[in-house]
Amino acid sequence: MRPLALLLSLALACAAQADPVTERGRAIYAGDAGSDVQVRVGDRLRSARGISCAGCHGHDAEGGAEVQSGPAIDWSTLIARGYTEGSFARALTQGVAPDGTPLVGAMPRLAFRDPQDVTALVAFLRQIRDEQRIGITDDSITFQRPPSQPAQAPFWQAFQAQLTALAPLGIYGRRVRLAETGGFARIGAFRTDGGADQPSLFPLHPLVGDEDPARIRGGFATLAAQVLAVAERHPRMALLADPGTLERLAGILPDRGIAFGAAEGQPWRDHPLMVLGADLLRATPRDPALATTLDDLALALPPGRGCIEATDPRPGDAGTESAMIRYGRTAATVLTQALRLCGADCTRAGLMRAFDRIEAISPADWPDLDYATHPLTGTDQVRILDICDPADAP
Repeated sequence: MRPLALLLSLALACAAQADPVTERGRAIYAGDAGSDVQVRVGDRLRSARGISCAGCHGHDAEGGAEVQSGPAIDWSTLIARGYTEGSFARALTQGVAPDGTPLVGAMPRLAFRDPQDVTALVAFLRQIRDEQRIGITDDSITFQRPPSQPAQAPFWQAFQAQLTALAPLGIYGRRVRLAETGGFARIGAFRTDGGADQPSLFPLHPLVGDEDPARIRGGFATLAAQVLAVAERHPRMALLADPGTLERLAGILPDRGIAFGAAEGQPWRDHPLMVLGADLLRATPRDPALATTLDDLALALPPGRGCIEATDPRPGDAGTESAMIRYGRTAATVLTQALRLCGADCTRAGLMRAFDRIEAISPADWPDLDYATHPLTGTDQVRILDICDPADAP
């Protein structure tokens, strides 16, 4: 990437994150909780919860694709249609275009508690086009990767080797590059965080299962899928995890008779128990029967456990390469296809939408991926391993 283009991309990223007016506009556009926007229904005002600009006009403001089909509303497009901030406010609140014609009935009539909210929304729409293309130049597209750590090196080596094999000349004339700051999207994050504007792809940690596919895409089964796999074996299972994870899982897991307990003394003593979290796994008493994830078991193998059931969300054929190598190769395979589906004028939101068109991809030594069926991760495949402690062998 040219140094000047990289500096410009980073400056745009920092400016978008630092400006509270723009961030307020972003929250309104996305329909985030707490935006306090209301919608007019007849003579009454109701919370606009569930209604967002992004839902009809796209998360990149370039025309609806996620939910409904609305026109592009980035600010340069609105100016070309004759909008000013004043006429835009009138369109939002009264449903009237700059020439006085009424807008379609599908366009909600909004009410803002703060008169500056329209200004904030305009500020966001002024910069959304550039923000959606941060990291892209004529000859490259740069993705952010976390700082180098030895444990993750196999992932990145396999990722780059596969990317070179699949797209030696780049994609639409752009070579894919990696940097530790800025970038079009994050790849291989250690945890889910960062600004809502930058998508996250192929995190190295498991997703819970309630994350927004418009903002994050994984490549192996969620914690919710792993819990359900164990629950198939143990219908009266109890689940032990930190309170936040328990609350999230309780909100998305179907009713399978799972008992949720966040601390010792909760009603799981007579149930087969699944523990999420290495710290909890270390502290859990030997009885009752125990299940956990393979990731947690690798961090906290409790001594004298006998046999433990461990969920493996990255199953491959016996004797194949490590999961890190296989996941790196798979991430590059999927990313290459998503970028090609996104097109030459790709946006961040457009890339996330492109995942939904990946319906049948079968990487070597990895679960088949179908993002049309499993939007967040492409798969819910889980293998359960029975792992026994040699110290307990007779």
